[in-house]
Amino acid sequence: MTLPQLISTFLNWQDRSLAPRPRRTIIWEGLYRHTKGPIDWDRIFEILELSNKGDSLERYLSRRTKTHGYVPRPRERRGIEWGDKDLALNAYSVHHLHLIPANLSGKRSGDSNALLFVAASRDAMTLVMVGNHSSFDDGTLFEAVTEFRAASEFWIRGILPEREPPNARDSAKLIRHGMMVTGTYQGKVVPTVLLSSMGTSVRHTMHADRVVTTLEGWEPILDDPARSEAAFKQKGWIPKEAVWRWHFHYGDLCLTESKTGRTGLILPWDR
Repeated sequence: MTLPQLISTFLNWQDRSLAPRPRRTIIWEGLYRHTKGPIDWDRIFEILELSNKGDSLERYLSRRTKTHGYVPRPRERRGIEWGDKDLALNAYSVHHLHLIPANLSGKRSGDSNALLFVAASRDAMTLVMVGNHSSFDDGTLFEAVTEFRAASEFWIRGILPEREPPNARDSAKLIRHGMMVTGTYQGKVVPTVLLSSMGTSVRHTMHADRVVTTLEGWEPILDDPARSEAAFKQKGWIPKEAVWRWHFHYGDLCLTESKTGRTGLILPWDR
């Protein structure tokens, strides 16, 4: 792999976990329109309490999050290999959380089909819809994300919708084949799905490109002691013959000086 490909593959795996940060809760008003049936607020509030405090939500994520990272597609198979990808995350940029937490063995008691779909940023978690595992393909998640993005002013200006746009279920089927698909809400054309032909997230690819550009810009600075000293606000802490190390914290690109252990956030990830 090239370096951008490697970083994009890593982000495709790592972004399936939510970095434990304190996030305020936003309940999108469309949640009630797109949720079929009663909402189990007791279980949801348990999730929100952890999120607000910045605790880990790992137990509410799929147990496959860590074990199914990068799975190469066998040569004899055609099409997209979804075993290494999270469709909801890559296509819609939303995480799905189980309402029932997993135990230490990764198992959940009772009915674990109910899912909470959320849009997470670095400081907020927005509740988009409560659904289940059928929501990926039955069109309900497609419809919810289309309206959510339109409400967030993420729609294409100057483009009129089709007279007879495809229904949401058919649009959801196209996603399985790696298609970028637009949706329509109140006459607005919405880029509901931002997906590459390989099933990977365009946002991951863009961040990988930004990481490579950042590395290219910083490496000459780190090779020059005078320039590296000037690059940091705190002066006098860089040791002679500094040893620099790049690494990721979730999707954040960080730089550490190994002798002192000091670490700085160089390029933050969206979440």
